[in-house]
Amino acid sequence: MIRVGPSITQLVAEVGDPELDLWAPPERFRDLEMDPRVLRFLDDLRLPAAIGQPNRPNLLLHNLGSLNPHSLESIFVPTGHMALINVSGSGKTRIVLEGLLRHWGFYFVCRDDGTMIGSRDFANALDDISKHPKFTKDLRSISFVSQDSFWPALSNNRQIAATRFCEVILARLVIFNHFLHSMELQTQQGCLQDASSYIKKWLYLQLYPGSLHPDYEDVFASLASLFSGTLDSELEAETVRVRDSVRQKLGRQTGRPHFYIVIDEAQEAASSFPDAFVSTKNVDFRPILREVVLHWTNLLKSHAKKHYISFIVTGTGVSVKHLNEVFGSASYKHSSHRFFASSATGAFDSREEQESYVAQYVPPEVLNTDSGRKLMDRMWHWLRGRYRFTVSFLTCLIENCYYKPHQLLDWFISRTAEFEALDYDPASIPETTFPFSSPVDPIKSAPPADWKHLNGKNKSDFRSIVLKAVYEYALKSAVSSLPAADGASLLQFGFARIPSYQSTIQMDERLMLLSCLKWANPNTACPSFHQYIGESVEIHNATDPTNGFEHYLSYYFAMAFSEFTPLCKIFDFLNDEHPLSERRAKLVALKSYVRPSTNTVYYEEGVTKVSADDKTRGHILGCASSLGRAHDRKDPRGDFERWLRFDYSEPFYFPDNSAAGDIMFVLKLESTGDAPASYIWVAVQSKLHQGKPALPDVPHNIEGYTDRRLLYLEPRTISSAIDTTTPRRFSLYLDDENDSLDDSEPPNNDAAERKRKRNQILSAMEDLPNRATRTFAGHFSCLRVVACWPAIVDLKRSMQHKPNWQDPDRTDGHPLASLNREMFVNLTKTLSPTNLIDYEKKKRLHLLGEVHEIRLASGLQVREGEEPESQGDVLQSQASESGPEVDYAVQLDDQTTFESQHLYVNRSSSVSSSLVGTVSPMGIQSQNPGAWIKFRNSAPARDNAESRASSTRQN
Repeated sequence: MIRVGPSITQLVAEVGDPELDLWAPPERFRDLEMDPRVLRFLDDLRLPAAIGQPNRPNLLLHNLGSLNPHSLESIFVPTGHMALINVSGSGKTRIVLEGLLRHWGFYFVCRDDGTMIGSRDFANALDDISKHPKFTKDLRSISFVSQDSFWPALSNNRQIAATRFCEVILARLVIFNHFLHSMELQTQQGCLQDASSYIKKWLYLQLYPGSLHPDYEDVFASLASLFSGTLDSELEAETVRVRDSVRQKLGRQTGRPHFYIVIDEAQEAASSFPDAFVSTKNVDFRPILREVVLHWTNLLKSHAKKHYISFIVTGTGVSVKHLNEVFGSASYKHSSHRFFASSATGAFDSREEQESYVAQYVPPEVLNTDSGRKLMDRMWHWLRGRYRFTVSFLTCLIENCYYKPHQLLDWFISRTAEFEALDYDPASIPETTFPFSSPVDPIKSAPPADWKHLNGKNKSDFRSIVLKAVYEYALKSAVSSLPAADGASLLQFGFARIPSYQSTIQMDERLMLLSCLKWANPNTACPSFHQYIGESVEIHNATDPTNGFEHYLSYYFAMAFSEFTPLCKIFDFLNDEHPLSERRAKLVALKSYVRPSTNTVYYEEGVTKVSADDKTRGHILGCASSLGRAHDRKDPRGDFERWLRFDYSEPFYFPDNSAAGDIMFVLKLESTGDAPASYIWVAVQSKLHQGKPALPDVPHNIEGYTDRRLLYLEPRTISSAIDTTTPRRFSLYLDDENDSLDDSEPPNNDAAERKRKRNQILSAMEDLPNRATRTFAGHFSCLRVVACWPAIVDLKRSMQHKPNWQDPDRTDGHPLASLNREMFVNLTKTLSPTNLIDYEKKKRLHLLGEVHEIRLASGLQVREGEEPESQGDVLQSQASESGPEVDYAVQLDDQTTFESQHLYVNRSSSVSSSLVGTVSPMGIQSQNPGAWIKFRNSAPARDNAESRASSTRQN
């Protein structure tokens, strides 16, 4: 038997609170001269050290007892049981420790989550049970074979679990009983201390079970192991005897023989051996957690109407239903014998709360500087949400004595989330060696990312749930609502949480969401971001708001402008000679900050970067925020203006229908010998439109392209699109004729209200810092773009079709352009799936009744490893002829050859292609419905019966 009685007596008799080892700066910092104010601040904190790591602070136990007692009343309820459920790192452990500092109780932890506190007795019991030769982990396998074998196996499982956990609870009761006995001796000797002091000593003994006696690393686990081999009847008899003794002593001390049993990190027991036990009615299989609560309830014999114990179970994946089955018998049907659920753990869901907490641990000499305020901005940007994100970084920051905090935060994010943070430019606010006089190598310690719950072939369904929420956030900054079953899984594995302002499970933390985005791209085991967007290109939901083509365009622009790129490669300007067309530009996401020392505003340009390189195309190279932000339906105008004034950090904004174009973003123009670097707005109107053939009597502006089966966006639609991208027309209706830039409308007129809103938008646009001059981008520095697919937007032809058309821009000088279709295809052609080409093919077949099968050629080859859609799609093609790259050409019945619809560009002549086909004349039934694709200098392709049938139906 272990002999710890004298040590317990000594612990109880000691005056004051138990002493913890204090944190000290690491050795590499001790020999450096530190700013005396910072050194004094650290000394005054008196931070406890992590167990076994004297140079790493333990913030979990610092200032324990400082929580407002009223905040614990809903958790520590003496007349009931509580399940505290939220994501790992949300503060559950701190809450129960605060409660056990005020109430007598037992603290069990199912597994160590990195804090190194608590006894291993519970975890050892789980390990021992799994290794027992007679324990059956999966009763399903037996139940399917023989019912006669099932019941003995279940009985064995229950007996093994009961014995092992009886040893655990008995060991805790024995040491607690001795602790209470020593208290009574102190009372008899007239040395009684305040009750809270004894409660704190008892709690700290449970948190540091190796501190009681040098011979025992864990006094509770050691005593429990000594009970092994004892007869079950003797174990139960001794448990009852000690239980009654504890009740009597507690009754004399407090007037009420009640105490709490906390089972922390219970998801381990809730998921252990899920098929090793059954429910009360032997209907469903249950994990071991229910068995533990059932056995301890019976052992400790809570009266039907009186509570001697209250359970508090914390975890991420705990079923309250399973726990309440324990009290299903007649003896425990009193209403107080129920588990209630709570997720009220708190979180850093407001900047004020986070900043108040950080100020406790960061001295004003650091925090109240330009760098310190920037650090708070970045911590709120990245670490909002569960407590662990902020606390883990603060631990790293303190460990390094606040040396180069931004470099530490970048590294922390790289380690914890596995992506490069691109929200901070060191040139904006340079870091110094403060608080040291010379440079030093920092200590890099942070928890690594854990992807075990997403990796593996059997995790595809779970990955789909996670990535749907991630991709929706990345596109619109929208937090997805999660169904109960899906949400519970995401909560259990740490991807979602229950915020302090909600009662539903949400995946809303930027660090977690962008970490998953980076992990999934490029991960061939799961759908890529491009694939998700490509498969949703036709989705349009005005009430959501969701527009698949707008999302695809924003992704494309992020890739196209990931580095400085000539604007004429991405857009076709109405005026080929416009001075803006030759300028190089890249995407930025301006975010405004205030420099406290001068009270001036400055801007960061950081943007989530999508690679356009051939080898890594589509990969996420680094993150600053989500890509897009959809308008707030509750405040669409105010939300848009906040984005225009750079209160948000997303590069793309999707305004409501009448506010502006469909997509708004900012480009940075590279400096040239004639012009400095500057910024411009880009307003894009997107049109997913199949178009209509050109009328035969309408001349085409390019020689050789007069065939009426080219599908164009109608001039009237183009005019409307141009109107919505024109700044002076923002927020106005099409029939609002007065779009002057003054307030000439009557003040109570609806049109006047729309103009007022328009003027607010224009005022914000005028405040674009360092914006391009009127020569390059017009009055409000805005490039207007009409982007359509698969219909052709030929601005010049549209102007010819409407000779009396007047640009709604009037004399404001904003350049006008359309999407360059060749670059649009070429930049996305190697990404899978190539929906742009498939989408065009489907629309042309539907509208024109084409009977040919369009295949990829001249550089648009099927990717290695991909299979053709059907046997009829396999074509015998020779190598492409030399010349500029095109996709395919189509040969009409009248032998007129023209380029692929989607590679139609403003060029002076047609370009030959290696692939031609036969197209039925529009509106006339095909004279040869069995026509097949022909190749120059090649054998005829196989007849495609499906294509013939489709052509017949269409015609």
